[in-house]
Amino acid sequence: MTVGRKAVPTVTKVLNGNPGKRRLPKAGEEFEPKPLDSLPNPPTWLDLVGKKEWRRCGPFLHANGLLTEADIIPFAAYCANVGVMVKALREIKKAGMTIAGARGPVRNPALASFASATNSLRSLAAEFGMTPSSRARMKLPGDDGEDLNSLLNTDEDETEDAK
Repeated sequence: MTVGRKAVPTVTKVLNGNPGKRRLPKAGEEFEPKPLDSLPNPPTWLDLVGKKEWRRCGPFLHANGLLTEADIIPFAAYCANVGVMVKALREIKKAGMTIAGARGPVRNPALASFASATNSLRSLAAEFGMTPSSRARMKLPGDDGEDLNSLLNTDEDETEDAK
């Protein structure tokens, strides 16, 4: 196990304008996963919200070289956690912060699901340059995909065919 800062992929350094001004590895000097020819369809096991997030962020990440064959499962996990977070928020909105327990009011278990999903999201999003601090360092074109408001306002009853 190495101590210190996490290594930053060269593509991210280039997108950030190589802030450290250190020599960047030449072709073949570092492991480079095979780029995707096109963004695959979202995994069938993602829920509707996760699939919408895949379609919202995937094209942007792919177009900017931030999504390769090696990144598909971590990106799918990111999308799945978006679905868990939204589901937990809906449950909290419906039932409240506390629910009736055997001995009186108890903390809604959906709060723990929400906390776990947001922690996972923060970690996975940072890997793809999608946190506020990493986004502030990147010089990328604007996102022209589905807006986040539309994603978060998806009804639970909406079916896959309605998209």
